[in-house]
Amino acid sequence: MKEFEENWYRGSGALRIGMKVYQEEWSVWLEMAKTFPGMEKTLPRSGKSKYDWENKLVFRLSRDDLGKLGVAFNHTQGGELLNLVHRYRSRSKTIKVILANNGNYFINGYRGSLGISIPLEADAVWKLRICLKLAYEESLCNENVFEKQRTCSM
Repeated sequence: MKEFEENWYRGSGALRIGMKVYQEEWSVWLEMAKTFPGMEKTLPRSGKSKYDWENKLVFRLSRDDLGKLGVAFNHTQGGELLNLVHRYRSRSKTIKVILANNGNYFINGYRGSLGISIPLEADAVWKLRICLKLAYEESLCNENVFEKQRTCSM
């Protein structure tokens, strides 16, 4: 099984997407963290973190989720491109993808009163598209859709 992790750090927060085995199960994870208050435009001191990873939003992405995100990040018309809701028991989390009039994408995450907005410029969107594609292809291989012996190479 392939694993990878890619990170984007912005003044307002950080975004991480990764494929990894967690509790003996392969999954694709999208994580978002806010900056600590007052740290938006400063560098952290040595040994300190700028981002609050303890209170992050975590989304375990299905193949359908990967497809929806992939389509959203290929739109060229502005507005809200995706409103993806994950529900588990009595909780819900939401990912929204927005394309602003200036051409920048925003990926926003929400859980209760917690909201995180990450702006993504063209280079970040290109990298995220590649990550989504890799994750989707690996999920197909991981499910043994093509071959049972994990020799899948796309």
